[in-house]
Amino acid sequence: MKNLTIRPINTGFVTTIPKQYLYHHSTVPYLKDAPDSRIEMPVFTFLVEGGDGLLL
Repeated sequence: MKNLTIRPINTGFVTTIPKQYLYHHSTVPYLKDAPDSRIEMPVFTFLVEGGDGLLL
């Protein structure tokens, strides 16, 4: 097996309410520390290096 390197790349930010964006609605009662207001959240993609090519 070849060694792989996985690099996170921040592709920008999205303004959203975390309870609506990140979680299934059934989990909201358990997320007391998640904000109810809009916040800037990073959007990541990943670059995989080490095979025969690059994978994004």
